[in-house]
Amino acid sequence: MSTPTKVIDEGAESTVTLTKLDDGTSFVTKTRQPQGRTQYTFEAFCYTSVAKLGSRVPTVIDVDENHLTMTAFAGETIDDQLDLYNNQEIFDGIAKDLSLNAKVVFDGYGTPIFDGSTYTGKYKTWLEFLAATYNKLQNSQLYSNQQKHTLMLKWNEMVVDIKLVQGALVHGDFALSAIFVNNNKYEGIIDYGDAFIGDPLTDLAYFRFKEITKDYGYGIYDMLSDSYSKYTNIEREYIDKATMFYMMYWAIERVHTDNLESEIIEKFLEKTQVLIEQLLT
Repeated sequence: MSTPTKVIDEGAESTVTLTKLDDGTSFVTKTRQPQGRTQYTFEAFCYTSVAKLGSRVPTVIDVDENHLTMTAFAGETIDDQLDLYNNQEIFDGIAKDLSLNAKVVFDGYGTPIFDGSTYTGKYKTWLEFLAATYNKLQNSQLYSNQQKHTLMLKWNEMVVDIKLVQGALVHGDFALSAIFVNNNKYEGIIDYGDAFIGDPLTDLAYFRFKEITKDYGYGIYDMLSDSYSKYTNIEREYIDKATMFYMMYWAIERVHTDNLESEIIEKFLEKTQVLIEQLLT
């Protein structure tokens, strides 16, 4: 026997359920909502690809266009577990797994498109992909004129230093809520549902941007980036420069996400103002 299946999350894209079996194992199933624009097959591809490289991620059990079933981690996410935010051992483990995304490479950038044998990105160049975000900024009705002016100025100033010649796997929603711990030990990473092809440093940027208004925000980014630099051999100076730019990318993308609740948009607008203040210092 197994315990009854329990709904643990229900959003615009997916309904997520958890089932625990009598043998102690458990699994998660994501089911497409009627209007959901999910990419379960690519999400499954991501888990399988990074697992082969040694990353601690869920194991895919079954997948098709309408559902994805995978193993569930023990424990819980590190979100709001403030006592763990100075644990370098945990952030070392996170960085080691996150760094493996850069080894899953593709042709093209952006939304993954399956051609029958492999995935390629929608855009031919990374700058072309980024230009689509800049266009959203130019046409935005959500920022003040001063905010738009500052963001456009800083974007054009910083984008010239962004270098990317090979698209790689980007988690796409990397935040504290995507990191599992168990008994104060790092367990693994979940939630590749928004994954795309691009620069893996954008994940560090989202991690930093998401917590930009918190007192602990820079501290956890600092620990993660130090370890990430060690595992990738990317100089910390470049990581910091790139993440400042990519935080602008996330600020623009998140507030212009379709069907996002007004309360969440307001929170991202608040984060954007803090980002602007940092860009000007």
